[in-house]
Amino acid sequence: MIRLIIGIAIGVGLGALMGYFGKCSSGACPLTANPYRGAIYGGVMGALFAFSMAGSPVKPLKQDDGAVATPETVREEAQDDEKPDTGQT
Repeated sequence: MIRLIIGIAIGVGLGALMGYFGKCSSGACPLTANPYRGAIYGGVMGALFAFSMAGSPVKPLKQDDGAVATPETVREEAQDDEKPDTGQT
């Protein structure tokens, strides 16, 4: 959540600066016509950037006994699954 707020704040600031210093004399430029439009656009871009950088947290795999699966145990289980079935029980 804090990453989103920071991304929006940075985007709003940069967008407002772009709108202020990149003045379009005719007013036809949608992003640089005034600082308010630039701030809104920058805020949206900052939010999108923050969402794209956040990623999704990866939760560790749980085994049946409640132990956390390590890369070694996952590898071992994958190797066990690859072994051909001999038909013996």
